[in-house]
Amino acid sequence: MERLTNSGTKEAKPDVTIREVLTKLAGYEDLQEKLDKQFDGCLIMEDFIEPIIEFDKQRSRNEELAKAMLITNDSVSKYLKWKSLSKQGRLLEVPCNVGDAVYVKMQSGGYAEAEVRDYSFFLSCGFCIVVTSDKFDKQHIPFTEFRKTVFLTREEAEQALERSKKE
Repeated sequence: MERLTNSGTKEAKPDVTIREVLTKLAGYEDLQEKLDKQFDGCLIMEDFIEPIIEFDKQRSRNEELAKAMLITNDSVSKYLKWKSLSKQGRLLEVPCNVGDAVYVKMQSGGYAEAEVRDYSFFLSCGFCIVVTSDKFDKQHIPFTEFRKTVFLTREEAEQALERSKKE
């Protein structure tokens, strides 16, 4: 594709006509219109360009990794489903995985390491993680307690403990 502008500037090359610019612009608008129609207006050309550039950079390093980075029909379908669920308020982002270690504030003032065993839901407090520890029995802790009384790392828990001592 021949450029109509000087690379790195917004100035047209001296021999470019307005008709050439409008023809090329119409082509880009047609392409964006096709993307909007195909993907319900949620993708723009730039969404495709970055993965292709990254693919080209990675290709020489690791062919299989680079192939995995390309957008597939399946990944676009998942994205559209997630976007739809998000718009409907039905997409849930879990703060951690089953099997992860979390750090739970104890009534004694310290923190205990616990293992996430499951998820639960209660009308009174919403979605919860179910944790067990050698320091306490099974607990259901609401997602809203993350970064308040439940932390993903020991460092976050220790920092929270230091802040509470200063208060």
